[in-house]
Amino acid sequence: MTKQTPSHSQHPPPLCFHYHGKPLHVQRHDGQWWLYAADVQAAVGRRLGQRLQHVLAVDSTTKLTDG
Repeated sequence: MTKQTPSHSQHPPPLCFHYHGKPLHVQRHDGQWWLYAADVQAAVGRRLGQRLQHVLAVDSTTKLTDG
């Protein structure tokens, strides 16, 4: 018999929404909802995506990670 971990300790799979036909994955982590930066950049375009990263990086309450 294999040992199974309780389901509450596992992260649920990301939710997927579509914006103008582009997928936007949303993941719940530590009680907050996170968007995948690569998905946002693909949906809004490279220039606007880079501008958003710059604006959010200035905000000390925002966590930006690659992935």
